[in-house]
Amino acid sequence: SGDVRIVLVDDGSPRVAEPREVAARWAKELPLTFIEHGHNRGISAGWNTAVRATDAEIAVLLNADVIVASGGWLEALIYALEHSPGVGVVGQSWHAFLPEDVSALLASPDSDLVVIPRDPMTKAHIPERRTLYEDTNPGRVMCPTGQLFAFRRKDFDAIGGFDENYKSFYEERDFGTAMAKH
Repeated sequence: SGDVRIVLVDDGSPRVAEPREVAARWAKELPLTFIEHGHNRGISAGWNTAVRATDAEIAVLLNADVIVASGGWLEALIYALEHSPGVGVVGQSWHAFLPEDVSALLASPDSDLVVIPRDPMTKAHIPERRTLYEDTNPGRVMCPTGQLFAFRRKDFDAIGGFDENYKSFYEERDFGTAMAKH
């Protein structure tokens, strides 16, 4: 429908630099709601706050450390949910990079420059991962990766949202499992 509402939740993370200034800068160009928790309550609480701050039919969660490629990523997530009633959560393939890797891409986004992905835990280069996601067919997993995913609000409400006992890690797995049971 083209109706996009953005909710930025500052969960009290010390790693987020000047969240109010960032929100104010983005709010000049985008419809944005800024919410502060005041102290870190965990990823699940931040996600619940963001989803419950709007009545949108589809929620898309995007973590602060994610850079998306231009061209259709949001439309692809929404299309998958709108045309697949049996699917509870839709995510996208992703690659881990270090800031020094990404700076070259940001400096010349239209070039053929390719960054070699890194292992999310060890940060070592893993060139074989670059070809892992070249298949254009969608895959199926029980849960989304926690960086970028979408779901229907009615399903979120039916399962009660994210379990706030999970402060970091496993919250998306628990959510995906709950959605699959729903």
